[in-house]
Order: sequence, then structure tokens, then C-alpha cells
Amino acid sequence: MPLRMLATMKILLVDDHVLIRQATRALIEQLMPRADIVEAASREQTLQRLREPPLPGWVLMDLGLPDNRDLALFHLLRRECPEARVAILSAQEDPDLARAAMDAGAAGFIPKSSQAEQLESALRVMLSGGSYLPPMLARPPSGQDLLQALTPRQRDVLGCLRQGHGNKDIARILGLSEPTVKTHLAAVFRALRVRNRVEAVVLLQKAD
Repeated sequence: MPLRMLATMKILLVDDHVLIRQATRALIEQLMPRADIVEAASREQTLQRLREPPLPGWVLMDLGLPDNRDLALFHLLRRECPEARVAILSAQEDPDLARAAMDAGAAGFIPKSSQAEQLESALRVMLSGGSYLPPMLARPPSGQDLLQALTPRQRDVLGCLRQGHGNKDIARILGLSEPTVKTHLAAVFRALRVRNRVEAVVLLQKAD
């Protein structure tokens, strides 16, 4: 359903920078003109807004408030407004902090350095019920994650490769033709995001 067709929702904007609040408010009003938008510039003001019914259905908050530390206010909002979706707007472009917020139930994590188009895209995703984490803050897949994506036969080929076997030996051990071994190796290198045998073996060692 288009955002403009959604029922009126109370949205709480929490940021100590008035220009950030004004710009974000203007964008949300474009996306959801029927929304009831309220603002807070501190932890104390946020608590005051929570005492003014109804509770917000959606919260966009800055973590860098003078009277807040890391995710403290976020966790409080999650307790006081369990039905609300809470998203982070942060000047800290920290992948670990972003992942911690997402793991704790945040609807999204938006760096303040985002361009207006990126912010609008993120808000559209989150206000429509989705979650948003910018690619620049996404955690890269681990070696174990990449290995899990291999097929059983590709793992067999990789195991032989790790033991130092050449293509002829791998073909003999696994009962394959050499061209098939080469095809499997090419697929393995792509899946593991490596360029050659040495990098593949190094990745395996790191994943152990």
C-alpha cells in the first residue's frame, strides 16, 4: 500500500540538532502527509513525549544526545513502546554499533552523512515495514559464511585442494574429468571471493 494511503501514525523524531529534525520532518511529511509528527531534543524530552498519549508507532532517533549513552535510550524506547518501530539516525558510521542496534531490534540504521536520496529511500523502506542497513555498514560475510554456500562436491574439491593435490590428482581421487575439476575450482573461487588456490587455502585456514 502506498505510504500516502496509510492511516495516521504518531511519529517521534529524537535529535538535538534542530536542522536535522526539520529536514527529516519535511521528508516524512512528503511521504506520509497524514502522520502526527512530534519532536524531542533530549532524553528528558523523549520521556516527556512518551507520557503524552498515544504512544508513537514509529521512532527515528539520534544516539548522540548529550544526556544519552550509546543504545541506552534505544533500549528504553523498546521497553516503553514495544509495538513501535525504532530506527537509528547516527553520526557514528560504526558497523559494530549498527549491527548491535539491528540485533537489538532496530528497524534501521541511517548514517547522517547519507544523501537526501538515500535518506528518502531508507525511510520508504522502514515506513513500509522493512528494515534498512546501508551497504557501507553491512558486515562482510565471514569465511565460514562463504564456505556454507558451497555445494558438497565443491567442498570435496576444496578439501583436495587444501591437501595440496593438483587437478589430475583431484580428478583421480573424486572420479572426475580434469575439465570438470577446473569448472568446480572456478565456481569455488567465485563463491569464496578469491582469485587463486593460495588465497582459497588462506581463507580456509582463517575459517578454522
